[in-house]
Amino acid sequence: MSFAKKEDNPLPQFNNLLASLEDTTKTTLNGKLKEIKGYAGNAKGVAHILWERGLWIEGMRLSLKKDHIHYPDRSAKDVLANCDDFKEEVGAMEDLVQSYGHIVMFSPKGHPEIAGAGIEFDWGVSKKFFRRNINHIASNCEHDVRASLEKVDLQIAKNTSRKARSYMRAYEKDSGGSQVLIEKVCEAT
Repeated sequence: MSFAKKEDNPLPQFNNLLASLEDTTKTTLNGKLKEIKGYAGNAKGVAHILWERGLWIEGMRLSLKKDHIHYPDRSAKDVLANCDDFKEEVGAMEDLVQSYGHIVMFSPKGHPEIAGAGIEFDWGVSKKFFRRNINHIASNCEHDVRASLEKVDLQIAKNTSRKARSYMRAYEKDSGGSQVLIEKVCEAT
């Protein structure tokens, strides 16, 4: 979603019809040269994409708070987020992983303790070993990382998976709703 290259002579942004297609220079009042970037080959903004689709309303803002009188009709982010192609768009990370034939499963943001089968706890075990046993030689860094990852054996993986499941159960039961109460429930199990 970018403006066509110079050869195709694309139309400028709807809200800046006098924009320059190519990079130009301009002399300012104090005699200095100022470079003005052209729009050809640059990414289109949210406003221009909405305008092209006939969804732009005069007075729209990039985002509005949920308690605003014109939310969500005049919130550009919310209007664009409701377009089918934006809803179904796959992120770059997911696309890369799927290109190798793997499945991507994202966990909720802000809750690493329930990610996967305890993967965050596995990383914690690996980091703990790495920090205790690193020899601070740059040429050995890859060897040190591999050695720390190999310390996560089957028994450790089972333990960390069990710990992650206890957090998942605590969240499912809505154990008090606060992080402190959830931590207490998980410590008791």
